[in-house]
Amino acid sequence: MAGKNRPMWIVVMDGNAARFFALRRGEEGQVFDVAAETIEARRIAKSEKPGRGFSFSGRDERGEKFDTTQLARDVCSFLDSAFAGKHFEELGLVAPARVLAELREQLTPRLKVTVVQQLSKNLSKLSTEQLWEKLSPVLRKAAKPVNGASTTQLVEQAAIPLSVVFRNMAPSQSAEAEAMKHATKLSKKGGRILNCRVTVEAPKHEHRKVKEFRVAVAMKLPGREIATKSGEGESHTDLSSAMRAAFASILRQMEGHMQRMKREVLRTRRKASPRLSVLQA
Repeated sequence: MAGKNRPMWIVVMDGNAARFFALRRGEEGQVFDVAAETIEARRIAKSEKPGRGFSFSGRDERGEKFDTTQLARDVCSFLDSAFAGKHFEELGLVAPARVLAELREQLTPRLKVTVVQQLSKNLSKLSTEQLWEKLSPVLRKAAKPVNGASTTQLVEQAAIPLSVVFRNMAPSQSAEAEAMKHATKLSKKGGRILNCRVTVEAPKHEHRKVKEFRVAVAMKLPGREIATKSGEGESHTDLSSAMRAAFASILRQMEGHMQRMKREVLRTRRKASPRLSVLQA
């Protein structure tokens, strides 16, 4: 397996267990899924007194103690073997501050070089879908695509977690860049975008003389999810036109959502302050 095709692994860990996820780019866009089985910490028996082998221990909701130091050793040993087996190229670490410090201390020299992102948070109880929603805005970049082409960055400073899926056509860097440009413009208009998924679709029948592109955009905003598809009842022979039409439709929905949110805030304030309602009447 060539290095350029290897995914990024993310370790999500607390004092009790470590979970492993892979972030890669494929034909269906960004893929974030489980990379390996969970490694659980060894329980410390009540009669067992922590010695030099225990720098500190984790606890679960029942108050049971776990050997977190040994867990960090086990995780790093597993990661070192996985890296030697060319299962990943870059590494992200997510754990509470004390666990993260212990994990860093146990990393081998070659693993330390692979670490590109660290997050001091306890996200161990979240589902895979919830983890992706939390992690996508802070990951430095997406894993490299399977075809070896350069990847679109997920986040640059305050940019948007964006994924672009291509159907019936080869991935296009220019289309990815255009999608990011449109999404960034929307965010600058005042709408906070939690997630954005763009699907670019070409006709299934390659023998057609004129291609008709369709672009679907699904976007998650605080309090609402909006989605639209360009070309309802009409065709777009130009991909840029299809992209503009899709994001224009999303913009209208976003503006409507923002207006409804403002009205809701105003109604709440009026209920909280009857005098304000009288003055504005």
